[in-house]
Amino acid sequence: MSKIVSYLRLGRLHTAALTLGITTLSAVLATGTFLDWRVPLFTFFGILFHFVGFGHNGIIDYKEDRKDPHKQHMPLVSGELRFGIAAIVVGTLFLVGLIWGMFMAGQEGAIPFWESKSIPASFALIATVSFGLAYNYASKRTGFSCVLIGLSYGFLAVFPYYALGGSSLFVVGALFGYFFMQTLFSVFPSGYYKDMRSDEVNPLRRLGAKILGGRYCPTRAVIALVTFLKLSGVGFGASIGYYLYLSASSPVYAISFLMSAVFFWFSYAATGPMRTESPFTQKNATRVLAMEQMFAYFGFVFTLVPLLGAYALGALTLLPVLWFFGMNRILWGKGWTFQPKV
Repeated sequence: MSKIVSYLRLGRLHTAALTLGITTLSAVLATGTFLDWRVPLFTFFGILFHFVGFGHNGIIDYKEDRKDPHKQHMPLVSGELRFGIAAIVVGTLFLVGLIWGMFMAGQEGAIPFWESKSIPASFALIATVSFGLAYNYASKRTGFSCVLIGLSYGFLAVFPYYALGGSSLFVVGALFGYFFMQTLFSVFPSGYYKDMRSDEVNPLRRLGAKILGGRYCPTRAVIALVTFLKLSGVGFGASIGYYLYLSASSPVYAISFLMSAVFFWFSYAATGPMRTESPFTQKNATRVLAMEQMFAYFGFVFTLVPLLGAYALGALTLLPVLWFFGMNRILWGKGWTFQPKV
């Protein structure tokens, strides 16, 4: 049992809450219902994608992580898992996931992935895997690798939609655009803010941000960049919600639009410590990152209520929350506290 938990920690499976939320959301938008039997297949694909991606990242970054005092709890660094065996397990699951994903790309009408109708889904799958792998190899070498993981998650968001027969370019643009921008922000600047003490390739430090006397001190350039990137993502999501509200022509959807605006505001407010001089600890920085991501996800889901309906909305908001707290409890014994280990 302890080995299983160690492997789940290697894939940081507690943080798969948002990844499974993305693939589930995309599948529901394609099928029109949360109850379609194919939706859980893509939920599980999101979990597997997350596990393999983070597991591969842990293997690639093993040498650097050994030097980082904040990553000594990771199973490869702590010695819970043997490097060679872990690499074989992750590699095997990568091949299983890729083959399975290729055949899921033909779910609509059960056609093979190589037939013309499945080409958009197959392309999205290949793109999300390719950009994800490229990010893992480049993340410790260049600060611009955030673009690669943003592209990976953007294509991940449209893969289930295309695979299940979705064809609306508006939905494709909304999914790809929002999750590209949000994932990019989750790495740059959020991820680099969290790793201010340890990441050698850190664009925030290159822009002049420092940790002085236990306090985070951003420069005007960092403040402007964080503000611009966050407001760009929030503005994109809010504009989608406003368009759908006007198209639906129902006062009921005004409530969901207002709720999305509230969540988007909380998502922006959560970035306050990145934009101001404030006390800095790794624990608080991790909480800031998690809160920003959670509110951003909720905000986007609420913008799509006219396309989702009330039942799917409830499931898409509860599922990631229950997954996170449950897995956080299993892997780290954190109970119901909002403190992920990353």
